[in-house]
Amino acid sequence: MQDFPQIEYLFLRDDHTEEDWGIVAGFSETWNREHQSQFKHLEENELSLILPGGITDGEMGVIDTELERLKTIYDIFWFKAIVDNRRPEDYEKADFIEIVGDAYPLEFIVNWNEAIGSPLQCTVCGKTPVYSQPIVAQLVVDESFLDRQIDPAPQYKPPGLDLIHLANGAMLVSSKVIQLFEEEKVKGYEKINVVSKDTGKPSQRVFLIRASKAIFNPCIIHTPRNKGAICSNCGTIKGGILGYWYVRREWLAGDQIFSRNPLRYASLQIERKVFHLMKNQKFKGLLPAYGVFACTHVE
Repeated sequence: MQDFPQIEYLFLRDDHTEEDWGIVAGFSETWNREHQSQFKHLEENELSLILPGGITDGEMGVIDTELERLKTIYDIFWFKAIVDNRRPEDYEKADFIEIVGDAYPLEFIVNWNEAIGSPLQCTVCGKTPVYSQPIVAQLVVDESFLDRQIDPAPQYKPPGLDLIHLANGAMLVSSKVIQLFEEEKVKGYEKINVVSKDTGKPSQRVFLIRASKAIFNPCIIHTPRNKGAICSNCGTIKGGILGYWYVRREWLAGDQIFSRNPLRYASLQIERKVFHLMKNQKFKGLLPAYGVFACTHVE
């Protein structure tokens, strides 16, 4: 049986007039006298209600009905979404783990201004998604950063990071990572050469990787959400996601890497087996950032 995370209803004072905020406050006091789940002040100007049973909580239908009734009379606003209390060690147990690396100074990419395009605005929802700057020219890297201790942290000790996070969300990886992927016949990515500043030739030490697939609209059955919560074109979350993120295995067709970003450079999700192979080899810069589950609906 699927476990659903807690759901929070969050009200912000800054979203309301003085009169409407008074309505919200009054509603919360009435609710607290009559119901088990209680409104609490997170900060002076924030009110929060958490339903411990998630979308299966018996009080969810009640509060949804009451809030929609109030909204027909007053201009009240709230954000409804899951409470994700998972920690990095929990992410590592998921079917796919989103990875991030550490970063070098921006000068590591010598031609950053020329190679990185302007953020792309979605033609459907009008939003500019996070990590929406395309790579429009081959990257030129200053490999000298790999050969010096540019930061006190031990992961920067030469020969440097194995996973390098760029400001637009893209990921550069070391030849050690590529070697592992090739030995394990990892599917679902492409290796893209970058140029060494010193030699003017393709680097043999670092490579840009890009997922073969972008999947940013999760399984509607296992990841319930508010109506219109996710833009179908760019994946921007516009409303509440009411369950953990699930990807259908049939969408992946055997791929062990995919992206949750339309450009496919950022938000890389790595199959658990591959992630732990990387962890066992102590790749420098490897950090779990999120956990995605897998499901299937093939009969």
